[in-house]
Amino acid sequence: MVWRGVGLVPVACERCGQGMLAPEPLPLCPVCGANALSAADLRSLQGAPELWVPPTVEREALEDIFRQARRPVPLPGRSSAPEQLALDARLVLWPLWLVDARARGSWAAEVGFAVEVESAREQFADGRWTTQRFVEVRDQWDNRLGTVDLPLENTAAPALRRHEELLVGLGPGWEGTTEWQDLLGGRACVLLPNLSPTEAWPLAQGAVEARLGAKIAEAAGGRNIRALRLQVGYDALHWTWLLRPAWSVSYLDDAGAPRVLWVDGVSGQVCGTIAASTRRGNWYALVLLSLALGLAALALLLGVAGILLFPLWIVAGALLFLAVFPAVGAVLAFMAPRTWNAQHQGVTCGAQEGSDTRDS
Repeated sequence: MVWRGVGLVPVACERCGQGMLAPEPLPLCPVCGANALSAADLRSLQGAPELWVPPTVEREALEDIFRQARRPVPLPGRSSAPEQLALDARLVLWPLWLVDARARGSWAAEVGFAVEVESAREQFADGRWTTQRFVEVRDQWDNRLGTVDLPLENTAAPALRRHEELLVGLGPGWEGTTEWQDLLGGRACVLLPNLSPTEAWPLAQGAVEARLGAKIAEAAGGRNIRALRLQVGYDALHWTWLLRPAWSVSYLDDAGAPRVLWVDGVSGQVCGTIAASTRRGNWYALVLLSLALGLAALALLLGVAGILLFPLWIVAGALLFLAVFPAVGAVLAFMAPRTWNAQHQGVTCGAQEGSDTRDS
């Protein structure tokens, strides 16, 4: 039976399929930004929180964070205004699996034992050679074998299929991990694992074996271990959650597609991109191009009149020179948003490109 939390209801997104525990009234999906959450039967899921990272980034700090993220964007859309993003943002807890396992079996490895080795180095200085002696610590490798019967607690493993995307986008951020306490009072969405323990175990096994190797080296009295060969089985598997905080918010780009931004709940690092508005670029380009054409047309008329009155040629030349600046500005206004969006097309932690699924 899945943990339900306080003041949360089990729902799933009809667009991206993500299950979660969400407060009522139901928000937009924090993963894809769609208005497609509906009640779901999640009784088959396993797990409950054991550890979490309490959030330290409060809502009041989000406006400045979004403003910094928006600053390099040429002509951002009005739907991504920092104050609106901060107002719409929702706190989300996303999970990792924590697995307890007991390893039983045998092992063989080369164990490195620290030994002090005295060495000498010849150095030429002040017209003569001198010998410098020093002691360095090296590993002396010996073959060892034995049996193992050890518990290994709380090895982390991915619980979401988009785990790597979130981890790369938001950074490590495990500082402050502590025992779970529901201090949020139903104010946060809790994403539920969409990788089952059966799917997650192969992803955790490498980390389990690395921890096991370190314990074997410590028990053998060495400081390093290599060429570890294990013949072990793992039983008594117990799965719980580690919950990590992030803020999620979505906005609509010019095409009406939802784009999702994530802000790490501890570091404030932003994952996702703010799109530039090609509509605003087109409008500014049209205005500047009209100004350039107007100046050019006026210069042409003055140039014709300059046949009769020579000083008008000077004015016409000056106007033609000035027309270059709005013409260049029109090209930049047209190209800059498109270039930005093309360069950042794959930078996303949420909804992919597609049609809008919100209610109008």
